[in-house]
Amino acid sequence: MPMDEEQIEATARAAAETIALDAVSRHEHRSPWKLLERTQGIRDPLVRHRAAELLLDRGLGSKPIVYIDRSDVRPGKAAQLRVAVSELADFIEEREPQLITYGFSIDEEAAAMTVVAVHPDSASLELHLNIGGSEFRRVGEFISLREIEVFGEPSEAAVLQLREKAVSLGEASVVVRSLDAGFARTLAPMG
Repeated sequence: MPMDEEQIEATARAAAETIALDAVSRHEHRSPWKLLERTQGIRDPLVRHRAAELLLDRGLGSKPIVYIDRSDVRPGKAAQLRVAVSELADFIEEREPQLITYGFSIDEEAAAMTVVAVHPDSASLELHLNIGGSEFRRVGEFISLREIEVFGEPSEAAVLQLREKAVSLGEASVVVRSLDAGFARTLAPMG
């Protein structure tokens, strides 16, 4: 019995998600050709075609994403926050080798924290939000998230995840801005 449109969509989404997460873990997410090649293992041609569309729509193989968020530090919590973000940075570093930059700046005098991350693409941002979710909530007890600002072209899935994070950590606004000009370089490891 042939699949209906809803079954095709659900099957294609599951296949695209599996391919995307596997590609990120293998550092193959920057190559749209490698991703499309992986869809060839899907037997049903309608599911295969839709999975390929979804992978391309997610921004895999796309330009970098610059993520900035700003939070208010809760009174008397700066020291605990420093420990929590240090642990979070270690946690993310161990699990996300694709992440280009991830840093925190805590201004005790202004009772504010800024987070900056540079992702190679939208798939990396999605992976980061999936992996870090429970850890972000631990940091959340020390802050109230005010704003998330993203530069680049995040996928719809990433934008939804950002909105969920914004609500869970302080009812923050989420602003997505395009990058209108510039370039990106991947730095070779030193040493």
